[in-house]
Amino acid sequence: MKILETDRLTLRLQTTDDAEFILELINDPSWLQFIGDRGVKTIDDARNYILNGPIHMYEQFGFCLYLVERKDDQIPIGICGLVKRDTLEDVDIGFAFLPKYWAKGYAYEAASAVLAYGKDTLGLNRIVAITTQDNHASAKLLKKIGLQFERLVQLPNDPEELRLFTFNSRTENHITNTYKLSDQKISLDRLTDAFFNAFTNKNGKEPNVRVLNDLFIPEGIIIKNTDSIPIIYNLQQFIEPREKLLREGHLTDFKEEEIHEITEIFGNIAHRFSLYRKSGVLDGDSFETLGMKTMQFIQTPSGWKISSVAWDDERNGLTIPERYRN
Repeated sequence: MKILETDRLTLRLQTTDDAEFILELINDPSWLQFIGDRGVKTIDDARNYILNGPIHMYEQFGFCLYLVERKDDQIPIGICGLVKRDTLEDVDIGFAFLPKYWAKGYAYEAASAVLAYGKDTLGLNRIVAITTQDNHASAKLLKKIGLQFERLVQLPNDPEELRLFTFNSRTENHITNTYKLSDQKISLDRLTDAFFNAFTNKNGKEPNVRVLNDLFIPEGIIIKNTDSIPIIYNLQQFIEPREKLLREGHLTDFKEEEIHEITEIFGNIAHRFSLYRKSGVLDGDSFETLGMKTMQFIQTPSGWKISSVAWDDERNGLTIPERYRN
């Protein structure tokens, strides 16, 4: 049964026919790392998991974790929905997607719709979420859809402290309501994600630095300002050496990801301030650091484009403010 529909996705109730997909999803390394081993090792285990989990929860509460399918080909890509746990007072939002469908905006699209459904259709005044402290990608998504970090919590019979995020409809005018975001904000999110993903060559992924030609206006500039003198590049000055660095083995296992952002839009211009993490191996030496990027966007006849990017990295004497680390 279909519950929700977005531009690209359908969210529906799980059935036992989904057992093969669920078996794959909950045994993916990312699920095992951030959610845990559920002991589901066979198709029969997966069927029982569906019956005793989402189907039973839907019968009890009228909501559950829904299967997320792409509209155009009906391929299942993940799960997203609402959960009522015995160990939490409030209903919480949850999601998990196969890695090959990450960085395409699907989780953001599904979670935004679920949050709106919980508030507007189910009448939930408060929705929460929990993540492990090292699950930065989920924390980033929760902040994007309007939840705020509240505190660390420890659930019964679990020694690990988890991060608790909350959304309260009574204060929704004072937080980022991304389930109400305009098409412009969604476009800026996708542009930003594409920018960060262009450089990734982790786990065998092919970097695509030349996609910057499509993301920027032709006159776009990129500024490295990590030293006393800024280095200013046009697109080709920036793309060519980084493409060589990534493809010839000097920079390996590299990944950049946005952790937190503040975006402001006024008419045909926009600005984004991003906390990001980058890590990799440069000429045999591993590194990981945090930094801040400022990105400028303009609306063009072909849609939103990046006009400039500048960045500075954390270093001695310059640290990321604590408010961005939660």
